[in-house]
Amino acid sequence: MSRRSYNQYCSLARALDIVGERWTLLVIRELLIGPRRYRDLHKNLKGIGTNLLADRLKEMEFRELIEKVIPKQGNKSVGYRLTSLGRELEPVVNELVRWGIQFLGVKKPDELNRPEWDLVALKAFFLPGFAKKTRLHAICNLESDGFSTHMAVKGESLTINPGWAENPTCTIKGNKDILTALFSQELTVKEAERDGLLTIEGDRKSADKLFQCFLLPRF
Repeated sequence: MSRRSYNQYCSLARALDIVGERWTLLVIRELLIGPRRYRDLHKNLKGIGTNLLADRLKEMEFRELIEKVIPKQGNKSVGYRLTSLGRELEPVVNELVRWGIQFLGVKKPDELNRPEWDLVALKAFFLPGFAKKTRLHAICNLESDGFSTHMAVKGESLTINPGWAENPTCTIKGNKDILTALFSQELTVKEAERDGLLTIEGDRKSADKLFQCFLLPRF
């Protein structure tokens, strides 16, 4: 396998030798959400050719950023997940999300957007100090525009995964625009509930604290 290099004795150059190729960090983004099958990666990464995706996955596996997931019995689809080395890139991705959001602007009609990507962005704008201060210890299910996820906050730690958790502290339902307004502090839970834009089942106080533990920028 031929690999390009900047051929510079510099840690930044070394890092870019590994993750600087086009699409590599977007593959990392997909796998930060959870393990993915090849066909799911290809579907979510609009514009990447099948051969190029295969090359990127081989390179990332060689670099020990990802590893294959052994299919369950009866499922022949090969999956991929991040290794511990690959997961170390999460803070890097978070910093790029925070820096890049200023250039987001208005979504163009032909631009792809998936709700899973919002989960990556939310992690970038989590306020661990505030979460610790509020002593929030909760698992909250969120449903928005047919997509479900659950967040677990304990002290300064946050985990976000697609799908619903069993026995959650609370369940929150609202469309994407409303949830974005809540996470950016443009709207309060009280205001959203008053206007019939949000429904909360379970511990309402935990739901209110959850939104305060994030601060999405207003743009």
